Amino acid sequence: LSSDNIREEVFNDVNDQAHNSEVFSIMKARTLDALKNGHDVIYNATNINAKKRMALLSQLPKCRKIAYLMLADIDLVFYNNEIRTRNVPEYVIYKMYKSFQMPHSSEGFDDIILSIYENPAYFTPLELESSLNIMCEHDNPHHTLSCGEHCKQTEIEMINLIRDSYYMYDKDYCTILLLAARYHDLCKYKCKTFDKEKGIAHFYGHEYASAYDFLTLSGGGEMFGLTKNEALLVANLINDHMSYFSGDSRVEKICKQKGSVYKELLNMLHTADVNAH
Repeated sequence: LSSDNIREEVFNDVNDQAHNSEVFSIMKARTLDALKNGHDVIYNATNINAKKRMALLSQLPKCRKIAYLMLADIDLVFYNNEIRTRNVPEYVIYKMYKSFQMPHSSEGFDDIILSIYENPAYFTPLELESSLNIMCEHDNPHHTLSCGEHCKQTEIEMINLIRDSYYMYDKDYCTILLLAARYHDLCKYKCKTFDKEKGIAHFYGHEYASAYDFLTLSGGGEMFGLTKNEALLVANLINDHMSYFSGDSRVEKICKQKGSVYKELLNMLHTADVNAH
């Protein structure tokens, strides 16, 4: 089932974005009907919002639920869009890039399958992106270091935190925490906007873009010898690290959903992040 196909079928325009509620109402009804009749269903849409994914999964009858997370370097996405017959406006792609929320098993998935599409002609090495981020100044009173230097300092702060925790005896968690610290603001340079009136810069959506690029540019964590689940955990920590600046209730909601260990890891990332300012 494809949201684009339903737009074309019902509204005679695959680009119609004015009737999204109707489109997804139809798509959900067809999904439920197909599952109840014993069919497998591929629910084909962008599905970038965790809350909406959870709402759909919670209404499904008993079945195996698998997320197919398909990622590509954003430069390749833009290139592929240019050569398509039907183009998506670039600002729409970029908005989605900065809004994409990493899936987590606690949403109701039985498995998450990670697929990274690489094209050497359109691929940004992870360390090149880090270098570009180092050259990006924060231009914000909350930071004294550049965006990339702040990431490096956060990693140092994380080392100190790990030394004082029982995670120092767990190599896998040490690696996860250090990578989350090192790359938590990976894409700030891409997300920088300047408020001329206030004279400061903002970096809206950088946590989502950074999580996306960490997974994509590290080959799903293979660069660091991570398992799929470890790579997804790093990406989720990056994805959620800004929740502390949205209030305690936001943090508690996330950690209640993802578990007590996740809460400890996210708290450590936040502490290292704040200490590195």
